[in-house]
Amino acid sequence: FSGSILDNSTFQYADALSLDQEISITGNWTTNFVVLGTFMNAGQFNGKGEKYLGIRLNGETDYKYGWIKIYVSEHNDTLRIIDYAYNNIEGSFIRAGQKE
Repeated sequence: FSGSILDNSTFQYADALSLDQEISITGNWTTNFVVLGTFMNAGQFNGKGEKYLGIRLNGETDYKYGWIKIYVSEHNDTLRIIDYAYNNIEGSFIRAGQKE
């Protein structure tokens, strides 16, 4: 994976996005490890069910923005990747859940 994760917390708690939220240049992007959910109730995905992780992939001249739909169980003991997509047009935004 050559890219970064949307983390506006700046504490390595990746943003848990809702359907149709815009994913673009706006926001704090990190290449550090991020937390989705823990047994200590940390992380924005913590027991939230299905949410979207904003991703930014390195392109040839700009970034390609995308998302990964993730399910995190109520007790954070199950994490499942459900779907993903990204915009092939470098520098263009995508909305969480958008396929085209």
